[in-house]
Amino acid sequence: MLFRSAGLFLVMALIVTGCTRTAMYHPPGKDDAQAKLSIQSDLGSNEKSSGWRMPGAGESTVAIFKVDGERLSEKGGDERVSVEPGERSIEIFADHQGILRFGTLSHRFKAGGDYLIVVSDGDDDKRYSAVLIPNQGSGVVDIYDETRF
Repeated sequence: MLFRSAGLFLVMALIVTGCTRTAMYHPPGKDDAQAKLSIQSDLGSNEKSSGWRMPGAGESTVAIFKVDGERLSEKGGDERVSVEPGERSIEIFADHQGILRFGTLSHRFKAGGDYLIVVSDGDDDKRYSAVLIPNQGSGVVDIYDETRF
């Protein structure tokens, strides 16, 4: 009886897992209207050097994880993606010194637009901060959306 219930539990777990898979994102074709979206890390830019550091201790990773709830890849994410114009929800992740967190930004993207997500250190109980801005040179820029996560 114990083996029969364990087998039933295993079958149910496999069914639930199969139903919860996230669809994969398909970017617009090269001839379709699209906007470009990139991400960059400014994590740890305010940290002071304290002498010797363990190799890899200060490394950080940021990536675009999902567009409109659909994953970009099976493992990790991408640094650049093309999106269709219109209202889009973008999920990103940041991993700095082993602290992994996910955040979400949204914006109405315009065809031909070039956008940048900048991830930096957060404050208080939120480890990271992210802003969505136009991908242009230096100077005063508009912030389209921001989040702390």
